[in-house]
Amino acid sequence: MEKVYLILGASSDLGIELIKNIIKSEGAEKIRMIAHYFSSGAEIQNIKDNNPDFRIDMLNANLGDLEDTRKFIEQLKALECRPDYILNFCAYAYRFNRLSELDIKRMNFDMTIQVYSFALICQAFLPVMAESGFGKIVVMLSAATTNIPPKNTTEYTTVKYALLGLIKSIAADYGEYGININAVSPGMIETKFIKNIGRKVKEFTAEKNPRHRNLQVSDVVPAIMFLLSDESQFMNGTNINLSGIPD
Repeated sequence: MEKVYLILGASSDLGIELIKNIIKSEGAEKIRMIAHYFSSGAEIQNIKDNNPDFRIDMLNANLGDLEDTRKFIEQLKALECRPDYILNFCAYAYRFNRLSELDIKRMNFDMTIQVYSFALICQAFLPVMAESGFGKIVVMLSAATTNIPPKNTTEYTTVKYALLGLIKSIAADYGEYGININAVSPGMIETKFIKNIGRKVKEFTAEKNPRHRNLQVSDVVPAIMFLLSDESQFMNGTNINLSGIPD
């Protein structure tokens, strides 16, 4: 019986690396992947082309638009396969901004991407997971939710804490049905997500880290793979700190 993975934000650097790791771990012929992307699915298509036994459905949707999210959910239902695993890597591009620069419209857009749309997707599929008595959900949070957040991250930190609240709530509601929902909270990762961050800020952040470097994707994927494994069955509502800085 194939395992079904739904990856939101599959075209992200983390999403691409995770797909490769899942294929390597499970075997392409044993899994079915539903890969959501927004701007470009070229890297996902490349993986598909290089793995002819890999069954993958590529779905494009703007999760910053709730109407588009609802259409996306209907597309998922039309595939007639229940996801066993849901991973959420979706987020608006990281940026620093002072409280005086608060942009409610921009923050609400990020809330729609990370919180509202994710809530609708969970609303659609968690009851089905509960019927089967199994499900694993992993969400990308941030070290901003485990320590004192960086200065000038009002919008970013607020959205991440809202997402953490949603995770904790779902974990409380669905844990008794065999569903594990957990999060990973890394420090700054060297990915295209921080493309708008200046070089000096990246260097300063790296120097502040106990290991004197920012994280790489390879530092984060093993924790996600663990949360997807059977060994994590007693972890629920957990937010794993991957910053290198004690809570």
